[in-house]
Amino acid sequence: ATAPANTGKGAMPGLTREEEKLFKLGMPMVIQCAGEIGARWRYPQQDLLGAGTIALHQAVRTYEPRKHPSFPVYARHRIRAR
Repeated sequence: ATAPANTGKGAMPGLTREEEKLFKLGMPMVIQCAGEIGARWRYPQQDLLGAGTIALHQAVRTYEPRKHPSFPVYARHRIRAR
């Protein structure tokens, strides 16, 4: 198991170092999805960013590489479904 990364400046509480890397990898996808959905449905992008960030956090916490080889595919599905 990886040690929790919730120490130091900029650390995210409750995420391991590996989970934090996945979170950072997924944030551009959250921004992209929020922009696409916001433009299509004329919905405030800030609201979508909040929901997308929560969905990404949940995806990071539930991701199992043995079951889902591609984290971006796994995360994008969860972000867009949120």
